[in-house]
Amino acid sequence: MAPARVPGPLLQALAAVTAWLRQADVPAAVIGGVAASLLGRPRVTKDVDIVALADDSDVPRLLSLGKQHGVTARAADAVEFAKVSRVLLLRHEPSGIEIDVSLATLPFEREVIERAAERTVRGVTFRLASAEDIVVMKAIALRPRDVADIDPEEFQAAAEACQSVYDDYPELDDVFPDGGPMGGVSVAHTESTGGS
Repeated sequence: MAPARVPGPLLQALAAVTAWLRQADVPAAVIGGVAASLLGRPRVTKDVDIVALADDSDVPRLLSLGKQHGVTARAADAVEFAKVSRVLLLRHEPSGIEIDVSLATLPFEREVIERAAERTVRGVTFRLASAEDIVVMKAIALRPRDVADIDPEEFQAAAEACQSVYDDYPELDDVFPDGGPMGGVSVAHTESTGGS
C-alpha cells in the first residue's frame, strides 16, 4: 500500500489540533474529507474536521488553550455559535487551514470517538474515525460532496446503517423529524419504487 499523503498545511493543522486537544484532555477523532482521503479515495479537501467529546460549556477553556497551538476562533461569536450549532469554527493561523470541531453530544458521535484508531502520517499521530463510521456520517449528511465520497456499492449498506443509528437513538428525532436520515423514505421503499 502506498504511504498516506496529507498536504503539508493540512498536516500542520492536524498536528496542532491533535496536540491542543490532547493538552485539553479532550478525546477526539478526525472525520470529514481528510478521513475519507486516508481511508478511501484521495480527494481535495481544504479543512480539517474533528469530532470531539467536549461540552459547549468547555468552549471558552478550549479557545484559550488553542491559542498556544495557533488555533483561534474564525468568528467573533464562536462561543455562541458553538452553543447553538455544536460546531466550533476555528482556524490554524500558521497554515491558514480552517478547522471545524463538532462537539459530540449524541451517543453515536461518542461511539465514533471510542472506535477511532491511531494513525500516523509523516510523523503526526492522531485518532482517525473508522471507515464504516465515516461512511455512515457522510450518508447522514447527504450533501453532494459526501455522497460522492461513498462508493456506490457501499451506499446501500450506509443507508441501512444510517437508519439503524436513527432507530437506536430516539434523540435524533429533533435532527431528522421526517423519520430518519433518509428523509422518511425507507431504503426498501426507494428500491421497490425504482427511486434514485
